[in-house]
Amino acid sequence: MPLLKEKEWIFLNEIIHMIHDTRNLDEMRVNVLELVSVMIPNTSNSFYLANATGDKLLSDPVANNISRTDIANYLSYGENIDYTIPIFKSARPIAYKETDLFDSAMREKTAFYNEFLAHGLEYPLALCIARDGKCYGALSLYRSKQMGDFSDRDVFILNQLHNHLASRISLAHDAEKNFCTRKVDEICKEYLLTPRELEIVGFILDGTGNEEISSKLFIEVGTVKKHVYNIYCKFNVKNRIQLLRLFG
Repeated sequence: MPLLKEKEWIFLNEIIHMIHDTRNLDEMRVNVLELVSVMIPNTSNSFYLANATGDKLLSDPVANNISRTDIANYLSYGENIDYTIPIFKSARPIAYKETDLFDSAMREKTAFYNEFLAHGLEYPLALCIARDGKCYGALSLYRSKQMGDFSDRDVFILNQLHNHLASRISLAHDAEKNFCTRKVDEICKEYLLTPRELEIVGFILDGTGNEEISSKLFIEVGTVKKHVYNIYCKFNVKNRIQLLRLFG
C-alpha cells in the first residue's frame, strides 16, 4: 500500500468532508476535481454522472481543459466506441490506470484513442463510482505523454474517495425518487417524449434556463429552444408555467 504523508491524509480528509458537506452535486464535482488535482497533478479532468434516462450511460459532465467540441462529440457518439465503458456498465467500483488494464499497443490503434485521447489525454486515471450493482458516475484524470503516466499512489488516493462519492451521489438520487419523479416518467411516456426531451423536461422542472441547459448538455441554445418548442407542442402548452402546472 502506498504511503501518504500526514499532511496528505489531512488534505484527503478535507476533500471527504467537502464531498458530504456540499449540497449541490455540480458544485461538489467541480470542487472534487479542483482539490484532487492538488494531490494528483493532471493536464485535464472530467466528472460525469450516470444517466438516469435514455440509452447513454454517462451524462452531465463537468470538466477542465477538455474542449467543448470533444465533450459534445463524446456525448453524441464517443461512448459507443469507448473501450472502457464495459467497466462502468458492470458497475464495478474500481480506480485504475488504463495502462494497467489495457495493452498500450492495442489502445493506440483504437478509434476512441485516436479521436479523443491522442492530443494530450494519453494517460487516463479513472474511478468508476458504483454501489450495489449500480453505476453512479465516472471521475477521470488525464496526463499527456509529456507529463507521463500516473502512479500506484494516485490510484490509491482515488480509491479512498470512492465510498464517499458513491454515498453522496446515491443519496442525492434516492432523494429524487419521490412522487413527482414517478409522475414525470408516467406523463412523459404518455406523451411520447424522446430521451433528450425527457432530459430537458427535467431541467425545466428544476428551473433551469435555456442557456444553462445548453451549457450542461453541450448543445446550442437554438437546439434547446427547438426541443422546448417540440415539448410544448406535445403537451399542448404555450409556456413553462403551463408545463409546470402539469407536474404540480
